[in-house]
Amino acid sequence: MVFNAASGVGIKSAEKQWAWKFGLRLASLIISLIGIGCVAGALSTPSNQAFVEIAFSLIPLGCGVIWNAIALTVLVSRKRPVYPGVAVGLDLILWLSLIPAGYFATTAPIYTQRWYLSDSYTSVRGHWGDDANGVYRWIPDDVPCYGFNSCVEQDAVLVRRRRLVRLEYVAVACIFVAVILHMALFVWACIDTRALKSTRVQSKARQTADVVFEEEMEPQGQVQPAGQPLSQAELAPGPDPLVLTGGARNPEI
Repeated sequence: MVFNAASGVGIKSAEKQWAWKFGLRLASLIISLIGIGCVAGALSTPSNQAFVEIAFSLIPLGCGVIWNAIALTVLVSRKRPVYPGVAVGLDLILWLSLIPAGYFATTAPIYTQRWYLSDSYTSVRGHWGDDANGVYRWIPDDVPCYGFNSCVEQDAVLVRRRRLVRLEYVAVACIFVAVILHMALFVWACIDTRALKSTRVQSKARQTADVVFEEEMEPQGQVQPAGQPLSQAELAPGPDPLVLTGGARNPEI
């Protein structure tokens, strides 16, 4: 996709708000790509238990990348945006599908933090029970780094899972930013659709009024269509009034 100053002038002549729409589309494309990268990085992390919750977001994010790329290509190549009715439908579907995707993706980092970065997981081996004060809580035993071959292995796993949590949070943030961008583009497309319909109605009404005016005026005054030259008979001078009255001027003339 090539964009230069000449393209910008051509687009501006057909679309007054092309720069804002181009910027929103480009931002939505970049945000969706970042979100896809973060989700892919989270899914590639070993022992990721939140697979289904965050994998669902790849569908609307991928569709958003494809749609934004098509809209940007049409805007630059044809010097005009896509038909606003198409933008209304696709942007509506995208931001509506991204909302549940963001909700499910939000559960992924919460799940990871709760079950794999909590004290009950990272501490030494222990059990749930009453302590000396009669409070029911997690009571550690004397076996360090339980469940791992060494504490070094446990630290490596924790580092990997903290990285997983960061990726999941960035993916969630990208999803909700994409919701806002697609919602803004949807509202803008609705405004453009209404303006386009209003323009078409006014143009059709004007054409109908011109046809009615010509049909009513042609039998009476022979209205000459605009832009059509007059014939030689119409340009020829009329008879002299003095000749018609026998040389005497008619006082009514």
